Amino acid sequence: MAILFFFATTFLITAVDSKLMVIGCTACNDGMMRLSFNQPPYDNYFMISLAVAFLYISITYLLAYKRKSNKTQSAPNAPKDYLSQL
Repeated sequence: MAILFFFATTFLITAVDSKLMVIGCTACNDGMMRLSFNQPPYDNYFMISLAVAFLYISITYLLAYKRKSNKTQSAPNAPKDYLSQL
């Protein structure tokens, strides 16, 4: 699921940025924008996509940890082999 978030975020960021480049092309020659090598901020796209995927993984892990800790606290007198099965 995190991989899906990574690719979806990358796609959305690049789509929005390309639309903004077209909208901002008011000072272009003959309506064409010239991009040189490494002018689009591909590193920023990659870092933002990684951050979103990491955020998803972190939230999923914290929710699972909280759920697991709530289960162990709700049954304090349970036998030890029952707790080891969780």
